[in-house]
Amino acid sequence: MKLYSRIMRKNNHVHLIVILAFVFISCEDILEDDIQDEQVISLSPKEGDTIQGNTIQFNWGELKGADEYKIQIFENNNLSIIRDTVVQTINHSEVLNPGSYRWRIRGQNSAYTSIYSLPESFTLVASDDLTNQTVLLMSPSDQIYLNNNEVLFNWQHLDNSDFYNFELQAITTSGNITIHLENQMLDNVLTLDDEVISQDSHYRWKVKALNTQSETVFFYRDFFIDTQNPQIPVTNIPEYEDQFDIMEDVQFQWTYPTEYNQIAPVLTLFEIANDEIFQNIIFSDQINTNNTNYEFENSGSFYWRIRGEDLAGNIGSFNQDGKIIINE
Repeated sequence: MKLYSRIMRKNNHVHLIVILAFVFISCEDILEDDIQDEQVISLSPKEGDTIQGNTIQFNWGELKGADEYKIQIFENNNLSIIRDTVVQTINHSEVLNPGSYRWRIRGQNSAYTSIYSLPESFTLVASDDLTNQTVLLMSPSDQIYLNNNEVLFNWQHLDNSDFYNFELQAITTSGNITIHLENQMLDNVLTLDDEVISQDSHYRWKVKALNTQSETVFFYRDFFIDTQNPQIPVTNIPEYEDQFDIMEDVQFQWTYPTEYNQIAPVLTLFEIANDEIFQNIIFSDQINTNNTNYEFENSGSFYWRIRGEDLAGNIGSFNQDGKIIINE
């Protein structure tokens, strides 16, 4: 009878949440401006415009009631979409190869979307003046975590550039330290290994393009090297063989030792099994905090374990298994 009462209370709670969510969504639709018959006015580039270089800025008028805008860019020859981007501003920059394109824009909010603007065609042509052009960095991507000291750097070739300057910096608390510099590179690819990238740290790579007349500014991205496995976590609660009731909200909590400098953020693989060797895992989840809760639907002895897995791809060892007992 006690179990039945708990289940009924839980079901009623779920039904209430569903009803409240429906009411909230319905009210949100009413509060949002209906922009279905409205149209965003595109400002630039206009039909037939020719832009020199590889960097183009799109501008449009603000639409009342729109929280964001969806911009689409097509190749003119086959009308395939090459960009489909949502922004919250009334302008947007893109880096494109020379060619013919068309674009359109619409406004949207959480409930409605406006009519797309009329498509505008434009042409990009290569320019010898590199001053306002962009070097498009390819890899490694910005803010990525890596667990290998050998790194391939790659960027897109910029038309009418003769060579590139490359710089690698270590980002430290005392400032940025240049650890590798190569000027007048002909290729747009470079590999560096642990002779240069020798420590787990925060790094910044920078590239600019040059010709005999002009040069771009440096474009940069940051990345992190972390080759260390996460430490073995220490379980705090529940204690070994703690006892709980069916459907009781059991809280699990753990900590990680802090003896070494962890660079990549650590997630925790949390597993529950009903056997000591974890052949029958009944729950598994990757958690970005040091605690979680779980309700057991059956009685018996259960085992739980955790290990760290960081964003660089390093995997730590499982802790010594915990054990709890669920009573009927």
